[in-house]
Amino acid sequence: MRKILLLPAVGLAAVVVFLAASGSFGSGTVAGDSVIVIGEKRFSTQLDDMTLNAKSYEGKTVRLEGFTARLREGFRWRFAVVRMYSCCGWDGYPVGLPCEYGGGTPEEDDWVEVEGTLRVDDKNLPYLEVVKLTVKETPGNRVVYS
Repeated sequence: MRKILLLPAVGLAAVVVFLAASGSFGSGTVAGDSVIVIGEKRFSTQLDDMTLNAKSYEGKTVRLEGFTARLREGFRWRFAVVRMYSCCGWDGYPVGLPCEYGGGTPEEDDWVEVEGTLRVDDKNLPYLEVVKLTVKETPGNRVVYS
């Protein structure tokens, strides 16, 4: 079983770091009636902006897809939707948004599309209050470079 720790990080939104071993959208665009779509081309960049300017995104509808990572016990959220961020060679680590969802928790490593309202917790960190979760048959790219 993986143990993961949710940490705030400079330059990346709510970074999920694996402590033990362990489709795509456009590019951070606004779709339809102001749904912010976080795509693979600017995945970590968009999440970075959401962390640095969390209050300005609060209440906005956000859609993203990625694989699920369960968060360790004691966290308010049960899982996060993440992708592996890599800069140079294989220095990858998962980045994404923790999710609050009233439905069942998806399986570890399920590829999902989530949509919901961006909220900000008492530490000024963003999380997604999910209203729609779809497990996708075909996964997108697990690794993003920006």
